[in-house]
Amino acid sequence: MIPAFNKYRDQQRVNIAINDLRVLDNKIQAYKSSNETYPSALTDIPALSLNDSSGQRLRVSEDRRGRHKVQGHNMRKDKNLVPINSDFDLYSKGADGKTVAPLTAPSSQDDVVRANDGRYFGLGANY
Repeated sequence: MIPAFNKYRDQQRVNIAINDLRVLDNKIQAYKSSNETYPSALTDIPALSLNDSSGQRLRVSEDRRGRHKVQGHNMRKDKNLVPINSDFDLYSKGADGKTVAPLTAPSSQDDVVRANDGRYFGLGANY
C-alpha cells in the first residue's frame, strides 16, 4: 500500500509542477506582449512562486536566437540533440535536483519541461 501511495504522491508533484510551468509560461507570454521583449529575469514577472512543488527553483534558459537571456543554461535537447523549443526553455529540475541539456540523460528524465514552444508540458522521460 505504501508504494502505491508514494507513486500517487510523486504523480501529484509532477502535476503541480506542470501547472506551475503553464502559469509561468502564460505570465512570460503576457510580459512579452506588453513589453515586446522577454523578461531579463524571472523576478521581472509577477509570480506567486518561483519554486515548484518539490522546492526546486523553476528555470528559464536563454533564447537560441540570443534575443534575451533569463538564465545562463543551455537549451534543452531531444534524443537527436535538437533544441525542444525555439523561443525559450522553461523547466523544473526533478526530484533528484539534477539536470543536463539532453532529456535522454538519466538526470533529466524526472525533469518537468516545457517543449514545442509551449505545446507540451510534462516529464522529460515522456517527451
